[in-house]
Amino acid sequence: MKLTITLLFGLLIGMVKSLPVNQHNKRRPVPTDKLPLPVLPEDPDKDYDPKPSDINDFQLIERLGVNYLPEFMSPTMPRHNNHTVMHNPLVPRTSPEIRKLAKTLVRSLKGKRRNKKSKRLLRKVQTQIAQYTACPVRYRWKDLGIRFWPRFVKEGYCDTSQSCSIPSGMHCRPVDQTTINILRWYCQGIFEQKYCLWVDVKYPITSECKCQC
Repeated sequence: MKLTITLLFGLLIGMVKSLPVNQHNKRRPVPTDKLPLPVLPEDPDKDYDPKPSDINDFQLIERLGVNYLPEFMSPTMPRHNNHTVMHNPLVPRTSPEIRKLAKTLVRSLKGKRRNKKSKRLLRKVQTQIAQYTACPVRYRWKDLGIRFWPRFVKEGYCDTSQSCSIPSGMHCRPVDQTTINILRWYCQGIFEQKYCLWVDVKYPITSECKCQC
């Protein structure tokens, strides 16, 4: 059964490649998962970096309070670097043409007579398509540098390495984001002697990806 499903799905992908590509897909923008950092004017001189005495993890955790989220931030690089999260359960995002083609393939394999096995096979083929077109949020830890605390933040991004649609042409793109509160070392003043302190900043994190043109 597993071999049959794999073969059937392979035939399905091969056949849908011959379907006409929507002209709107040809005009799709370049996929991007870049999100902006809070912009603060600062002197790049390392003399204005925080000193070891300024980085007291216990005090800074207290400073953030309930905003300190170990799942998304860490003073040191975590051992488990990357992982993937599905925002929603897998739901087939297939066009009527693809659903019709899937039914045709299942009927040609099982015959015109419908039975429980053919229905189960059709559901499994649709699940395969759902997995092929899914857009999970992938997470990776990013080193923001010494002027941020916690220094390491877990960023969400969308995988744009391949098309997520059948026919091809669409890509996974960020459609929603959340923010976390972190601290940034900021030195202010117009003279060489500046006043430096930790200030609260919001950092955007992609929280949902969808297949879009």
